This record gives sequence, C-alpha cells and structure tokens, in this order.
Amino acid sequence: MPRNTHPDTNIRQDLTNASAKLKEIGEPHLAAAVDKVLGPNGWRLVRGPEEVGAGSKLPVRMPETDRDAIKKAAEEAGDNLTGIVEEGLQAFLDGNFPQRRQRAAVGTVAHVRMVNLNVRPNAKLLARAQERCDALYEEGTRPKVTVSWIASVALQQRYGVGEYGTADDQAQ
Repeated sequence: MPRNTHPDTNIRQDLTNASAKLKEIGEPHLAAAVDKVLGPNGWRLVRGPEEVGAGSKLPVRMPETDRDAIKKAAEEAGDNLTGIVEEGLQAFLDGNFPQRRQRAAVGTVAHVRMVNLNVRPNAKLLARAQERCDALYEEGTRPKVTVSWIASVALQQRYGVGEYGTADDQAQ
C-alpha cells in the first residue's frame, strides 16, 4: 500500500511529541489539553463554532464498483471523502454544479449492485443544501435533485468514475 503523503499524516505523533515537550518545559496544563485532544473523541473539543453541527450521516447511493474505486483512489491520495462532499454541497449552493440528467427508464440498464458510501458532512451545510433541493423541487425542477445525488456527483467527478469516467471505464 502506498505511503500516505498527506501533510496531516503524522499529526498524532506530532501532538504526542508536543505534549511531552510541554511537560518537559513546565507547562503541564497545556500538555493536558493536548492529551485531551489525543483522547477518544478529542477532535470534538477543537471544533470551531461553524462545525458544531458536524457529523450528520449522509448515505450516498451508487454502484458498488464506483464506491470501491472512489474509496481506493481516496485512500491512495490521502483524501477526505467528507471534505470532497462538502465542497460539492457548497458548489451546489453557489450555483456551480451540473444539472441533473434524466434517469434511464426502468429496465433499460443492466442490473448493477447498488450500495451506500456513508459520509458525515457538516450538519448546517447539509441542511442548507437540503433546503435548496426542496426549493428546486417546489419550483418544478425534475428529476428531483437530492443531497445524496450531489455527493455522488462530487465524488464521481473527483475520481473520474461513473458518468464522469473515461470511455474505457464505461465499456467495462
């Protein structure tokens, strides 16, 4: 498996070293704060006010082959899937997102095993995107745009799978 080159790869070790150094220089209260962050669910202690609602589970329905390709590519790149989904949701809210295509008629596409890829985007961002989806539907936009579809497209675009794959991928 390729080594993760993401800049945050060694953050746990860096924080552990920082805690030890803080103890060494006589700052036990600061070391204790770092140790709390390193503890179970410590990340919750450092969330900003805009992230307080983070963690709303969003199941993203897609073909199993797409999910597996996305997870593999994200792992190799050291990417955070939730971050990519949040970028897609924000692009949708900013009006910079592709229009939803009409689905193929039932029975015209070969059977594909569908699965969920679960992410946990910021709750406030997710709620704003859901409100916009609902408003578009009320305005008569068809087919219905959903936050799951937005997440799926954002991931497919990033990793070149599904509708956004190469012609070679589509033939397989």
